[in-house]
Amino acid sequence: YITGIMGFFLLFTFYFLRDPKRNWMQDKNAIVSSADGKVLYAGVAEENDFMGGKCQKVVIFMNVFNVHRNRAPIEGVVKFYRYNRGKFRPAMNMDNLEINEHNLIGIEGKETKCLVSQIAGLIAQRVIFYKETGMLLKQAEELGIIRYGSANIIYFPENFEILVKPGDKVKAGVSVIGRKK
Repeated sequence: YITGIMGFFLLFTFYFLRDPKRNWMQDKNAIVSSADGKVLYAGVAEENDFMGGKCQKVVIFMNVFNVHRNRAPIEGVVKFYRYNRGKFRPAMNMDNLEINEHNLIGIEGKETKCLVSQIAGLIAQRVIFYKETGMLLKQAEELGIIRYGSANIIYFPENFEILVKPGDKVKAGVSVIGRKK
């Protein structure tokens, strides 16, 4: 029985850490999803750490069956990074997103910028950012991973129209969540 249980967890870990081949999006007028999952919120927000005020916000919840490799929503340079120690409450609850452990990653491109928040959840106890401040990222390039269920928030400028709504399923680096007006 122990061997079976250990085998199950080993197979689940391989499945969880998968990196499927996809046709990555490259479009300077688009914001692509940074995560696979289900859209919980899409609308206007206030973000002052990197975006400087009013902006667009898309929240994506990742369950344990989603691919958890996060991708850059735009091409640009990592200009801002901050790790925030926090709690490990369910990431499906929007009230927990600001208090849970998370990374903030600010990317600035030639014509726009965006901020990605990698948020740990109840089961996910580890947010990992692979890059460093000053590095150039291509759109849809892998920027990190969150282990075992969590959320992503993508903030982007108001001059982009939000193309998703709550309940929509998105794929990292493939699904366009915003387009320049």
